[in-house]
Amino acid sequence: ALCAVTVTIADVRNPASPNHPTPDKSHPIIKGVVVTAIKNGGNTTLFFVQDPIATKFGGLLVFNGNTPLSPALAVGNKIDLEGDYVEFDGTSEIKNPKWTVVDPGPVAITPIKIPADYNTGASGEELEGMLCTVTTELAITKQNADEAPADFDEFVLTGDIRIDDYVWDALGNDDPVGTKFSKLVGICHFSHSNRKVYPRSAEDLPKVP
Repeated sequence: ALCAVTVTIADVRNPASPNHPTPDKSHPIIKGVVVTAIKNGGNTTLFFVQDPIATKFGGLLVFNGNTPLSPALAVGNKIDLEGDYVEFDGTSEIKNPKWTVVDPGPVAITPIKIPADYNTGASGEELEGMLCTVTTELAITKQNADEAPADFDEFVLTGDIRIDDYVWDALGNDDPVGTKFSKLVGICHFSHSNRKVYPRSAEDLPKVP
């Protein structure tokens, strides 16, 4: 059996933590974290959780395979969580999870401002899995973030911020270069060698009329 350890998200996310569990060998128990995003559909079910007081190393992806979330979850729920800790595609994950809703909330999480060095500096790793924001107007600078013929519905915004439809399946990259948005909110994350942001709905990326 995997070793059960009671830890914080930062213990899991930060290898420098003295309580950092060993991937593939540990079963972290993490109490009092808040659900920030849910992908519930298609052939993948997952969600993100965040330590409500953390400013870095505070977010984590929870992978639930292809089964519906049970018990049901909503963004803003505070939960106690446990599962198996793995590193996958360069990011930390909890898989085979179990959870209990300890406060339906909604508990508000204030998004962290995305710094200018997000793609190149230490902040990208520290913010992985956390709810982040740009509060100024942005525009599409590249309609297809990947070189054609590759096209994964990703695009690039002002500040070289790559937007991915990972959580919000309906998001595409049909809008032309120059399309403006009044702000951005989403989960900062990493996949396929790129730092990205995952908006959750149209409210997270409102178009400027």
